[in-house]
Amino acid sequence: MQKKVFALMVIVFLFGMLSVYNYEAPEESITTDGLCHYDLDLSNSIKVLFIGNSHTRFNDMPKMMQCIAASQGKSIEFEMVVRDGEQIKGHWENGVAFDKIHSRYWDFVVLQEKSSWAVEPEIKKDFYDITPLFISEIKKIGAKPVFFGTYARKPKSIFYGRFLELKNYDHMHEITSYEYSLAANKFGAKVVPVAKYWDKVLKKNEPKLLYSNDGNHPSMYGSYLTALVFSKYLAKVDLDAGVWMPKTLEEEKVQKLLESL
Repeated sequence: MQKKVFALMVIVFLFGMLSVYNYEAPEESITTDGLCHYDLDLSNSIKVLFIGNSHTRFNDMPKMMQCIAASQGKSIEFEMVVRDGEQIKGHWENGVAFDKIHSRYWDFVVLQEKSSWAVEPEIKKDFYDITPLFISEIKKIGAKPVFFGTYARKPKSIFYGRFLELKNYDHMHEITSYEYSLAANKFGAKVVPVAKYWDKVLKKNEPKLLYSNDGNHPSMYGSYLTALVFSKYLAKVDLDAGVWMPKTLEEEKVQKLLESL
C-alpha cells in the first residue's frame, strides 16, 4: 500500500513539473515557429519576460506580439514562465520565475495573475502579499514591472452564478480593472489594459469573436487583440500604419479589433 501511495506521489510531482512551461527565446533570430519570420537587428531589441498562466500562452499570444512589432521593424525578444491555472503565489513559491528574472537583462517583466483574482478573496490576498516581492526583484535588475490587465469572463457566463456578490460581466470588468489600477499605483507598476480594449469590442456585441468555447480563454481573435495591445504599449507600434496578422484570421473581423484601438 505504501509503495502505491509513493508511486502516486511521484506521478503527481512529475506532472506538476512538466506542466511548468518555460519558454526560452532563440538567440539567433526572432522567427516565431512558423507564424512569421523577420530578419531584424536583435542588438536593440525590447526584452520581455512573461510570468503567468494559460491566458498568457494561449494561441501563442506573445509570438503574435513579436510578429506585429517585427512587421514595423521593431524587434521584441521574449521568454515566458507559465503554468496553466497558476497564481502569482505559486510562481513565487516554485522559484522558476525568480531565477528567470535574474537570468539576464529585461526591459519589461509582465505579471499575469489568475483572471478571477480580484473577485476571489483568498487569491486577492495572496496577490497583494506576494506581488510586492516580485516587483522588488524586478526593479533590482532595472526592469519595468507590468501587469497584464486581464478581461472579465464572457457575458452571461455560468461563472457569474458562483459568487453571490458578482453580478455580471460589467461588474467583474469594473472590479478587476479597478484592482489592477490600485495595485499598479501601490506597487509602482504599469498596467497593459487589455480588458479596456476587449470591453470596447464587446460593447459592439462581439463576444463570440473574442472568447473560446469555455467563455474564459481567448479565441484566436481574442489573443490577437491582446497581442495588438501589448505591441502598442511595450513597443509603441503604430497600429494605424498596417501590421502583421495571422493568415487564419479574416481581415473584416480584424478591422473590428483595430477600430477599438
